[in-house]
Amino acid sequence: MSFDAIARIADAVLLEGYVLYPYRATSAKNRYRWTFGVVAPRAWSEAGGCEPWWLEAQALVEGDAPVLRGRLRFLRVTARRVEVREGDAWRAVEQLAVDGDALVSWEEGEVTEIDFDVPGATTFALEASTDVAPVRDAAGTEVGRTVRTRAALSGRIDARLAHEGAIARLVVRVENLALVAAVDAARADAVRAAL
Repeated sequence: MSFDAIARIADAVLLEGYVLYPYRATSAKNRYRWTFGVVAPRAWSEAGGCEPWWLEAQALVEGDAPVLRGRLRFLRVTARRVEVREGDAWRAVEQLAVDGDALVSWEEGEVTEIDFDVPGATTFALEASTDVAPVRDAAGTEVGRTVRTRAALSGRIDARLAHEGAIARLVVRVENLALVAAVDAARADAVRAAL
């Protein structure tokens, strides 16, 4: 089976809850985002955070010497801030109306993929980043901008096979080793460095 075919199945699980929380950005209902499958930074989790810092999955594989590759897929939190110009400076706003549509500040989920070998250990590091894009109205006038920021992430993927005759047990463990500014940070802040 190809990665593309499997990705369609995985997306049904990965993205299902993402689009439901909240139903709309101004809704007070379901404001608690990133609820399912969060792998939090280790230091925050071990200091009493409510989310685990590692996740393990197991599956049975047929064949005497299977050749396997894996792909870790997760949503990386991207904070989208909407800003308007005030003189020579920019001011963050909750919402900006552009040609009858509302552009809101929001936390987006960016699908991120990391390939790994089985068996093997893979470490990964994603740098913090910021992207700025102008917001223009239908006439082409710049009426604001969006600033998207992502926290630095790092982790480890350990994949191993335990052979039991013609069946092998595949064990994949994912660990979040990202640093957080404070181990006593609120969940909403710690989740920005989660997988």
